[in-house]
Amino acid sequence: MLGSIEHAVECYNKAIDINPRVSWYLTNKGGALLKLNKYNESLISLNDALGADPDEEYALYFKSKALIHINKMDDAIKTPQRYLVNSILQKETE
Repeated sequence: MLGSIEHAVECYNKAIDINPRVSWYLTNKGGALLKLNKYNESLISLNDALGADPDEEYALYFKSKALIHINKMDDAIKTPQRYLVNSILQKETE
């Protein structure tokens, strides 16, 4: 199974080379790296995904999970909280 996850990371890298602002590519790469226990690399990809789309829910989920694995519990809790607050504020201004 590891070989297929590593292959997926390679495929996401190729897709990101073509279009580096597609949050879905970055999120899925981050999720795959998370499965490989490459937490810091995963966080880089997930932060890029959230830079492209701050509302990317899977990126927020994977980011919180990676932060838990590197014992950054406060940050893991704050990540989805920021999303919820931003979502509420955005809906109130609509």
